Amino acid sequence: MFQTHVKPLNKIMDLKETDRNLRQPRINYEENLYKRMDDFRRQDILCDTILQVDGQEFPAHKNVLAAGSEYFLGLFTSDMREKHQDEVKLEGFQAFIMNDLLHYIYTGEVEITDENVKELVFAADYLLITSLKVKGSEYLEGILNPSNCLSMRAFSEKFDCEELIDKSENFILENFVAVSKSEEFLHLRLCETEKLISLDDIIVETEEQVYEAVISWVKHDEDKRREDFPRLLSKVRLGCMSKYYIAEYVETEELVTNNLECTKLLYEAMKSYALHGPQGHPIRDICKIRKCLNFNVDAIITIWGPGDELRSSTQCYVPSVNQWYNLAPMLIPRFSHGAVACEGFIYTVGGVSLNGHLSSMERYDYRTNTWAGVAPMAKEISALGVAELNGYLYAVGGWHRGRPLNSVLRYYPNSNIWEAVAPMTSNRGGPCVVSDKYLYAIGGKTENNNANDPFKYLSTVEKYDPRTNTWTMTTPMQARRAYACGVAVGRNLYIVGGTQDDLYSSHSSCEAFDIENNTWTYIANLCISRALAGIAFVGNHIYVLGGKKNSRERTDKVEFYDIDLDEWKVVGSVPNCMGGIQCSAVSLSTQFLNSLTKIT
Repeated sequence: MFQTHVKPLNKIMDLKETDRNLRQPRINYEENLYKRMDDFRRQDILCDTILQVDGQEFPAHKNVLAAGSEYFLGLFTSDMREKHQDEVKLEGFQAFIMNDLLHYIYTGEVEITDENVKELVFAADYLLITSLKVKGSEYLEGILNPSNCLSMRAFSEKFDCEELIDKSENFILENFVAVSKSEEFLHLRLCETEKLISLDDIIVETEEQVYEAVISWVKHDEDKRREDFPRLLSKVRLGCMSKYYIAEYVETEELVTNNLECTKLLYEAMKSYALHGPQGHPIRDICKIRKCLNFNVDAIITIWGPGDELRSSTQCYVPSVNQWYNLAPMLIPRFSHGAVACEGFIYTVGGVSLNGHLSSMERYDYRTNTWAGVAPMAKEISALGVAELNGYLYAVGGWHRGRPLNSVLRYYPNSNIWEAVAPMTSNRGGPCVVSDKYLYAIGGKTENNNANDPFKYLSTVEKYDPRTNTWTMTTPMQARRAYACGVAVGRNLYIVGGTQDDLYSSHSSCEAFDIENNTWTYIANLCISRALAGIAFVGNHIYVLGGKKNSRERTDKVEFYDIDLDEWKVVGSVPNCMGGIQCSAVSLSTQFLNSLTKIT
């Protein structure tokens, strides 16, 4: 018979506790061991080699050095003579970093400072201690600044610190302007300067900043570097610079005027500007836009509408930076005209000039900042509504010899021809015309069969279908309006301001038309009532600019409507505003904007 011996429960629990203690890792064991070995090194206990550095001796243990450094592993295990020698001489090392270096090999710990970091990276690279090299590189990445990034890039390339190479390169590109003002930049060699300013990826606000960097570099040692100037100037994209800057600063620079090669470059740039505008010729290197400047921003181009004075004024507003720019003026000063963007141009048509009512039309090229005349309408029309639909321009209603019109004209940009299409069902002077899939004629002023009150204001709305060449009535607005402005956004038409009493007053009320449901609803009131205002949709906001509060009082205020919040907010003013405005939303290249004069 076998007898079973049962251990008491408390004994079993004691054994389990003992087993758990035996299996539990001793967290501090390795750390204490490393520190103890490092203490042995410092006290020269059981050391079997001496490192000779810069006239000083550092005792160490071969097995520890070999474990921490691939260099020492090869040195002590190969057939090299050092394998059997008690001393190893390290050339090029600084003695002051040896304790930090050996402390890291023994313990994995190191205090990196601005003073020792580069020597540690050099030592780590030489001794093949990858982890220390990475730590040093990461430290250097953290202290990059415009004053040291150029030397840091050179250092990282010398010791093949890949991450540091990338970080320093990107830092130089992203901070070129600040870097170009540093002492390190002024001491670059010619080939280094040329390579840097030739890069498409440097970040600048304008090409002028690259030119100024070149001038600074040359003038730092002008006697020796004067002969290098043409070579560097050829890498500056002169054709991408403002003609005003060139005239004021480049044409007057002695380094340019005293060198035939430089004057030829300048002539080439100005010729390109004259032939191709501020965008330059894209194939020529002198006109090749750097990547940072080769993108577009949303802008609003404003053209003066009705005012007490006839002024030919065109301006550009960039809402994202709240900046205004001057543009080339219209060929014919006019008010009470229509304007719209169509196929890469802005067309302004009809209106009134010093010589009377106009049938003429001109178009603005916002790539070259130039105006040109195009085919006129068949008759003089003012206060007309203008819109673009499917690549064609439509001139709707308006006034002719004191009578409101129901006529509608269509303009073909490619053939420069006007033709009449189906007329509206109502005569409308000063209508708001907005396009979506259809062309909408909204409100306006028309004749009234009443001798005492010959005109009346309309709330009616009709839409034009270009496929069938027909107009049909749709749901009227809730208020009568003429000289209102409007814009299509998504499934809605937004109609803003206007007047219903010959500008004794103006509306602050606004309405939204749901295209799918054919319903009108009031939205938030304007902060400032106005008629004859300009309107544009930019960056998810509806902007309203200028206009007239009444027949005697203008407003120059700009306000935007937040569709999600149903809220208007005043955000600025139109410079030199003369009252009514026509405007269009466009996308402009930063290169074009940089060629313009800012309004301050």
